[in-house]
Amino acid sequence: MASLQLEVRVLNSPELAAHGVLQAIRAIESGNREVAARGYRDALAARLVHPYSWSNLAALAIALDDPQAARQHAMRALQLDQRHADGWVNLGVASWHAGQHREGAQAMDRALQHVPGLAAAALNYALMLRVVNRLPQAHEVLAMAVQANPGEWRLHFALAETALLRAKADGGERIGVAEAA
Repeated sequence: MASLQLEVRVLNSPELAAHGVLQAIRAIESGNREVAARGYRDALAARLVHPYSWSNLAALAIALDDPQAARQHAMRALQLDQRHADGWVNLGVASWHAGQHREGAQAMDRALQHVPGLAAAALNYALMLRVVNRLPQAHEVLAMAVQANPGEWRLHFALAETALLRAKADGGERIGVAEAA
């Protein structure tokens, strides 16, 4: 199965103990894996109590290539708040990377049930559906997300791209000038 570039969600947690997680995420984004791994170990020792903290810890574990631990952290966030859409998104990404593709897609669907226009969830879910050749469903997910969040340009772009792929898959007319070249 293809390895997808899926988007995780990271929000500021209200608890002071979780600030190290955000610093570790910034470290890995800048290429400093060693500092990020140290921050991750420190965060594991902290007494995190907020769902945002656990969800962010899941995002960090995903970045550190530990999808099983990321799944556990995201599930902890969801134990604290079942409606925490970011927790569902991060659980979905972790599940997908752990090879649990159906669970990953289901988690994205749950995130969209809670926040219908959440771009990360819709984009991730549509990519997952595209990988398993379910273009009509991917198009539907994106169309619903655009309706709920019309100001998010990435959703419009993905919807247009999926429409183009569907037209090509259906044997539709050639679209655009680029194909003539």
